[in-house]
Order: sequence, then structure tokens, then C-alpha cells
Amino acid sequence: MKTQNQSPADELALFRYGIIALVRYETRGKQTRYFKEMAQKVFNVPGLGRRRFSWKTFKGWLRLYRKQGYDGLKPQTRTDKGASRSVDAFLASTIKQIFDEHPGIKIAPLYRMLADDGLIINGAPGEASVRRFIRQNNLKTLPPEPVPRKKFETPHLGDLWLSDFMHGQHFKIDGVRRKLFICGIIDDHSRLIVGARWTLHENTGALELVFKDAVATYGCPKVFYCDNSAVYSTGHLQQVCARHALSFKF
Repeated sequence: MKTQNQSPADELALFRYGIIALVRYETRGKQTRYFKEMAQKVFNVPGLGRRRFSWKTFKGWLRLYRKQGYDGLKPQTRTDKGASRSVDAFLASTIKQIFDEHPGIKIAPLYRMLADDGLIINGAPGEASVRRFIRQNNLKTLPPEPVPRKKFETPHLGDLWLSDFMHGQHFKIDGVRRKLFICGIIDDHSRLIVGARWTLHENTGALELVFKDAVATYGCPKVFYCDNSAVYSTGHLQQVCARHALSFKF
């Protein structure tokens, strides 16, 4: 019950103490189970209204109480309305704990997490203050260096052929402006162009001519790989591959 001379800071500290008091002397396992049960509930928090908290927030309250006693559960009071409130001891401990568990977390979602847990009250401390605290304490870690991806390459010549059409320039042919296309087939292992031809049409007929020349020169590949465009998804091309025991993929 609120007394006449009880401050908002005392109200919040007593609320926090009421959560942790029941398991102060229990084992870590029992404390964790209890806090996880409490995390499923919605609390009417003094000065904040209805809120839910993560179980790790409760553990943070207990840890701070053991270090600083009752006063450690109080939020830092503000003596200058409108000024940025500095990060108090409990908030600092929570931020460090979050960075220990999620070293790559961005500051904006971290700030929202703190606000959702009731640690940011009425926008104070502001995000700029939290950023400054993180920078001064060297908590923000650089993202890990990207691991270079090894290029995919089949082990032998003829294991895999890849094919595609590329759009070319426009030319006047017989007085008519026409667009050229190039159809090409490349061997994945050697990067050898096994077939290529300029054509006026991006169609199956142009592909068949290039594919026929490539097979006549280099033999059949094990796999013929292309995209799922209309040129390559014809039943006729798939039938050709089936008759020559080729795997057809797109």
C-alpha cells in the first residue's frame, strides 16, 4: 500500500523487490523457473501501467539487489526536468548483460527492448544517452568479418553445362530495325564456351542450333542447367535430354 511520503522511486523499488523476494535464497534453477513463470504474467507497474517483463530482467533485479541492496532497485531520479537522464546502475547492468548475450545487437532494437521491459520511463534516458553509454563502455562490437564464399565448380569437364540468352544491340536489317540476341552454352569446370550463336530470335529454335553444335563438337554433358524461362521449359528440349540420358535442371 502506498504511504503518504512514499516516492515514485520507492514504489517502483518495492514492486521490483516484491517479485524477487520470494526466491532470494533459492537455488539458481528454482529462481529461473520462478522468473520464467512470472514472465508470463502482466503486472500493473507503479508509474508505468500494465507491463510484461522478460525473466532475465527479473534476474537482473535480483543481482542488483544483492550488490546494492534496496536502493539498487530504484530508478535514477531526475532533478532537471527535460534534461537527458544518465544511465543508472541497474540500467547499465542490464545493457551489459544484453550485449554479453547478443554482442551484435543494434542499438535501436536494444532501446526498444529496454522500453518494453519498463527500464526506459517516459523516454528517459533518451536513445542518445544510451548510445553514449555504450560507446563510452566499448560495448558495441563490430560485426564479424564476412566469410568468403568459395565459388561452385564441378570437378570435371562435361559434368555441367550452363546456358542463357543475352540481349544485344539493335541493327537495321533489310531496312528494319531488329534486335540481336546471343545464345551461349558454357562448361562449368573449364569455363570453355562450348556453343554460341547470334540470332534474331530468343526462342527454342535458336537454342537447339547452338546445343546441337556443342554436342557435335564436345559430346553430351552430364547435366544441362538453365533458367525457367519459356525458351528452356519446352517439352521438346526435355525430351531431347531424356533420350540422350542428360539431367535437365532449371
